[in-house]
Amino acid sequence: MTREIPSTSPIYSSFMQQKIHSIIVVPFMDHKQIKGVFAVDNPKQNYYQKDFLESLCFFIKTAMEREKEKTKLKNLSYVDSLTYAQNRNHFNEYIEQNRNKELHSLGVIYLDLNGLKEINDKMGHIAGDTLIITASYALQEIFLDNSYRVGGDEFVVIEQDVSELLFFDQYAKLLKRMKELEISVATGCVWKETCSNLSETLQEADQKMYEDKKRYYSLAENDRRRR
Repeated sequence: MTREIPSTSPIYSSFMQQKIHSIIVVPFMDHKQIKGVFAVDNPKQNYYQKDFLESLCFFIKTAMEREKEKTKLKNLSYVDSLTYAQNRNHFNEYIEQNRNKELHSLGVIYLDLNGLKEINDKMGHIAGDTLIITASYALQEIFLDNSYRVGGDEFVVIEQDVSELLFFDQYAKLLKRMKELEISVATGCVWKETCSNLSETLQEADQKMYEDKKRYYSLAENDRRRR
């Protein structure tokens, strides 16, 4: 070490204070980038430990790659393949994890696209898929990873620890954005300071969305029975 590191270097001073006079260092590489190092201070003379450290690096790298693959597969099972929003599997798991918990400052939105069937029938399923994707991206712009696609044209937003003012501001932005995109939606929105039953809160938002949907189709020009 005394030959490789200048005596004026802070590293040199640090090593001297720790009485380190020699060191073996093996870099830990990942995709040609150094992610860290393994080192042995003051290795015994004639005892070469570099091979051992290189083997250790290899096994750790292999374990990390396996963990990355597991994470990737898990993420794929949680993400909707069409919209890249969280999917129903993740939604169901969230409900199960929070079934018996008391949640605070909770905001929930149920959203359903109006007229998707008519668009599919008249313009084809590519047009319908484009509508779903566009609506989902608008949700993700505002609510990030807190939106779930739970059905063909149905989405749910669940936000924890969000103030009432911020949540309803986000909700207003969502409605404005959908109007700008000329996407007709039915929504149900609920915010609770304390939520002791997540399922009931979700049902409340779902019921509000259903009532909004009924109002939409009560208009003669939107009545599906006339089509």
